[in-house]
Amino acid sequence: FIVWKVQEVSFKEVKYVVDEETSEKSIKYVKEQEVSIGELPTMTSHGTFIINGIERVIVSQMHRSPGVFFDSDKGKTYSSGKLIYSARII
Repeated sequence: FIVWKVQEVSFKEVKYVVDEETSEKSIKYVKEQEVSIGELPTMTSHGTFIINGIERVIVSQMHRSPGVFFDSDKGKTYSSGKLIYSARII
């Protein structure tokens, strides 16, 4: 079981002040701090990840099916006057 150390990244916040007459930007202040991303697994040479001793793979989902479409046709009604509803499963 390999434990990877937490990766640290630099986060920079820059504030600008704009001169209304010349429209020039000048830096008001810069704030820097270290931000912890968390534990990130490293990819193996096979393109997989080892998580809790189990080889895992990430599969992208190109197109997600919308699921169920509900519809009502205002022109079609029962004899009682209630609308007819329909559902299509895709």
